This record gives sequence, structure tokens and C-alpha cells, in this order.
Amino acid sequence: MTLRDKRSFIVVFVALIAFAAVTAIGATLIGGDSETLVLDERSPDLTEEPTGEQTDVTGAQPDLAPGSATTLSEPEALPESAETPGSVVVQEQPGNSGIIPLPLATPDIARNTNVDVRSAVFNTPSDQIPADDFTQAWSGGGRQNITEGCTGPNKCLGQFRSQCTFSHFGYNDPIALPGQTGGAHLHMFFGNTGIDANSNGDTILNSGNSTCNGLEGNRTGYWVPAVFDNEENLRIPDRIDVYYKSHGGAGKHASINDFPEDFRMIAGSHLGGNDTNLILWQCGQGVSGTNQVASNKGSTIPNCNPGETLQAHLFFPQCISPEWSADNTWEQNKSTLSNTNGSKWSGNCNAGDTKVPLVEVFLSYPVTGNAGTGSGDWFLSSDIPAGKRNGETLHGDWYGGWNDDLFSTILTNCIQRVAECSWDLTSNNTTLTRVAHFNSGLHPVAYDGPVAVSAEEVTRALCPGDEYNSIDDAATCESAGGHAHG
Repeated sequence: MTLRDKRSFIVVFVALIAFAAVTAIGATLIGGDSETLVLDERSPDLTEEPTGEQTDVTGAQPDLAPGSATTLSEPEALPESAETPGSVVVQEQPGNSGIIPLPLATPDIARNTNVDVRSAVFNTPSDQIPADDFTQAWSGGGRQNITEGCTGPNKCLGQFRSQCTFSHFGYNDPIALPGQTGGAHLHMFFGNTGIDANSNGDTILNSGNSTCNGLEGNRTGYWVPAVFDNEENLRIPDRIDVYYKSHGGAGKHASINDFPEDFRMIAGSHLGGNDTNLILWQCGQGVSGTNQVASNKGSTIPNCNPGETLQAHLFFPQCISPEWSADNTWEQNKSTLSNTNGSKWSGNCNAGDTKVPLVEVFLSYPVTGNAGTGSGDWFLSSDIPAGKRNGETLHGDWYGGWNDDLFSTILTNCIQRVAECSWDLTSNNTTLTRVAHFNSGLHPVAYDGPVAVSAEEVTRALCPGDEYNSIDDAATCESAGGHAHG
């Protein structure tokens, strides 16, 4: 054997040994026990830093709304660790054995994506946001200056007027059913975008964006039962007006106080039987009900014609008895709140009561649909558990989230004296900063998204554990423990 032959033999021999070794290792990896990890060339390099396209699901989540749809926009604008719209993340609910967890984030159909998401301040405490963010110079539309004095017979009032727009749908109610995710009938929320079943006075004041003018200066949470039409749709108002008022004539305006810390209240009853001086439906004429000549007023939903607006009108309690406490449940507190004696305009509370601004809310739902089809067959999510189907269970919730300094200015300039602060005026030449998509007209329309969305699609997104056979199934989320209250 020549030297060249010997070298060739050695090379072949070494190659055979190497091949045998690799084969043995591969067999061990593939046929080993269940703890052995097998990686192939398609597996990502788990040692690399995550890219901007990946979602960090290990970090703390912001105060978004489990079981409800949150007002989020483009992915790059989301708060840190928030989920991409359309993704579904199951959040466990300890202690609720047998309850099906609800999705943390939901498709766009169940929320308003037409408002700005200010992710930089989503979790910023109210008193740490620059005050200049909340107001802007007057820019046309409405009155430029505050009107002082009586504006007519029996119109000696203090009044601040503002507007909000739809935020999201959800099966939560942190006032009536705190901590019970999915336990309420379906609500439509406006104001604070982060409201969920676990929201409280601190989280509402110090987290979330807002769909009300004033942005995070008004993180107040407002919600009402969802409105269903006769074509299996959920209805969305294209205009929401909120008034803060004082009444009663000379000397009574100055006695108005700011709302207590962690204050929340409910107007009306989810069981029906409401006083139509305080809770009522009506038909409004004109685009978005701008012509306030109303007709067909009453306790149930009237048959407003196509082209008109169905309006819900709610007056909240104004008098707080000394027994009220932020530590009480709603069941304990509801008897401590009342409207003024005689009429809602009297300004007279019981001796010893604390009097706060009268909160008045208008919601305007455009009546659209097939020719000749009005709103006569529309109803509320709260009607179904109450055994009704006519809107008689109309009610509304208010959970305070105003920036202290901002509302103090409004209280002083507009409510504690006889003065008319036109749309969003906080002082002469200064208004609340407007939410995106508000125009500059006298009656700005805030919401320009669809005013009717599929109840089935929203329900399947928010309550995936329920079957959907008819629109009645959208009223509550039974698989998450939903029931009649809330």
C-alpha cells in the first residue's frame, strides 16, 4: 500500500466514525424522553431580543377592560404592553370556577377607533399631566365668552355644556357589580376608555384616555345600557351632550359643591318604573337632534321616524346625605342620593345634604334603516333580564374622573354663579381641548363611525363562551356569570 493509499484509507475511516457519531446523537434527540427539546431549522432563535412586531405578554397590562372593547387605534399608538386590536388574550379570573374568561382585546367593531390614543399619558396620574393639554384657545363655533346673568324668564342658572363620543361596549359595571367581569348586561361606555369591572375612583382618575372633550382632564366614566334595533344591530349615538348645572335662583348657585372623592351615582333603575321628569325618551328633529323641538316624550322608546333622532334624556341625583361614604357599596349608598325637592330645578336639598352640580345627559341615536322603519321596536339590553322590551329600563351610570384643578375652574366660572358657559367654555376665550373628529361648528358632531353594528358580531367578540341564537342572547354574557343586575 502506497503512502497515498494509506492517507485515503485514514480519511475514509475518520469520516465513517464521524457519521456514526452524528447518527447516534440524532437518534438520542428524537427518541429521548419527553423533556428533550428538539429544534429544527424553522425554529426562531430564542436568544434574540424580541422585535417591534412581537407583543410582550409577560409585562403588566394597562388598565384595559376585560370583557369590553377598548378605544385603541394603530398598533404604534398603543400603550405599552397593550394588545393589538383584533387579538384575543384570555385573562384568568381566580375564584370564578366554571366561568369562561373573556377576551382582553376585541375587534374594531366593538369600539370607537376614531379618537386619538395618547399612549404617553394612558397610565399617567391626572395631576402629572400638563394642564395645557386639557384646554385650548377658542377656535370658533358657539360663544367666545361666558354669558353672565339670566338668559330669560326662569333661566337664572349656572351651566357648563360639553360633549363626549362613544368609547366601547362591555359586559361590566364597576358601580353596581364591582369586580364581576362579564356580570352585567351589555353597556355602552363613553368617557374613560379603560373602564372595566375592576375600575375604581383611583384608576378612573389616574389612567385611561378619554372620548370626552378635555381629554384626560375628563376621565369620568359614563355608561348606559346598549340599544338594540329591530334589525339585530346595536345602535351607537352620533352625539352625546353632557351638562353640569345649578338652579334655584339667587343665592343657591354659590352653595354648589365639588363632587366628593371616589363619587359615583346612577340615574334611573334597571328594573323600570322611572320618573319621566328625570328619565325619558323623546324624538328629536334635525341632524343629530340639533333642533331640540322634541316630541313623543315618555318612559318607553317612541317610534321616531327615519331621519329623526331617538334621544335618551337622563338627570342624575344632586343631593348627597351625610350617610354617603366612598367605602360603601352601591346598594348601601343609593338611598343616600336624591334629586332636589319639588322639582329638578328647585335647587333645594334636605337640611344637612351636600349639593353637587346637576348632571344632565342627552344621547342622540340617528334613526336609519329600511324605508318606513322607525324606532318603535327598539329596546335595551337591560329590558331583557327585566322581562320588558320597550326601553322602560333606561338608566345611566356616572363615575367621577375630572382633573381637580380643571373642574374647580369650571365650577367657579360656570356653575357657582349665574352664567352660561357655551360648548366647552371654561373661561373667556378658552375651551376644553376637543377630541379628534369634532368639528368646529356650534353643534359639533363627534362620532363619524357606523351608527349600527351587528349585535351578533359584537357579542361573539366580547362573550365567546355564549351561543348566539337571537338578539336577546346579546343582552347578557351568561357564560361569564352575567345576570339581570348592573
